[in-house]
Amino acid sequence: MSLLSKLHLKSKLFRHKLTLHLGSFGQVPWWKQIIAAIAYYVTAELSFTLTTYPGTGSTPIWIPGGIAVGLIAIWGYPLWFGVMIGVLMTELVAYKGWLNFNNLMMTICVVIVVTIGKVLSVYWTERLTQNRYFLGRAQDTIKFVIFGCFLSHLPVGLLCPFILYIFGRIPAALYPQIALTWWLSDVFGILILTPLISAFDQQINHFRVLLKQRWLEAIMILSCTLIISQIIADGYHAEYLLIPILVWCVFRFKELGATIIIFTITIIIVIYTVQGYGSFAQKSIVNSLLLLQSFIGCISMTTLVLNGVLNEKE
Repeated sequence: MSLLSKLHLKSKLFRHKLTLHLGSFGQVPWWKQIIAAIAYYVTAELSFTLTTYPGTGSTPIWIPGGIAVGLIAIWGYPLWFGVMIGVLMTELVAYKGWLNFNNLMMTICVVIVVTIGKVLSVYWTERLTQNRYFLGRAQDTIKFVIFGCFLSHLPVGLLCPFILYIFGRIPAALYPQIALTWWLSDVFGILILTPLISAFDQQINHFRVLLKQRWLEAIMILSCTLIISQIIADGYHAEYLLIPILVWCVFRFKELGATIIIFTITIIIVIYTVQGYGSFAQKSIVNSLLLLQSFIGCISMTTLVLNGVLNEKE
């Protein structure tokens, strides 16, 4: 059998396995489905406080997206049902889907596209890494970033704003900006939250041991992170001071410690930037978001790839 035939057969078997898992709701307990739905809705409401274009749901970072992908990755594909319920509750509230038929249809279309995007992110990551822990090797981490984050949600970023445009929710002139913001907010939500959830699932026991052994270092890292983040929020360009902190954290507390620090930095900077403060705040909200998202992407990808390299060396 040729190599091409073997790859085609493996791909076919993987798709068949995925189809079986998607319909096997019994494999995921009902309480996990409820947790997924509630977690998505609650964090979506938090993300809406950071909305840049009112009425569209576009934010600098879409927190529930990363949580949904992370939970599906650790609990299994049947969790898509709980995620879909969470997305439905979120979009019903955001777009007032109960008011009329058009709002309801728009909400349903967005829910379908968003849910498929979350499953596709997990599918591509597992398919390309062959079900390995994607933070364990630099190559797998890069595949997760490219396919699990960026490419998997490009259709979501294009289709969802287009749905809003078709139903008259946004003007055509704003479509490019909203599509770009929607796509990147999904991307960076997954880039930050999914590794955090996966690392927590894999390393929480080891992390507790490290905290007990190196508690003073943990306090120093957290304190330095908060101080530097506040300096950046005050408008000073001190972003590069975070790099040695992240490297220190990767060496001493592995990927779980590093992803916790990245999440902390991101939340602080995002809140200040949306409020118009900090070194990333510009007169144009579009420029502010691009600068902010570039910074988030840079520190996140660099830290995750560095961790993958260290894991391979060990």
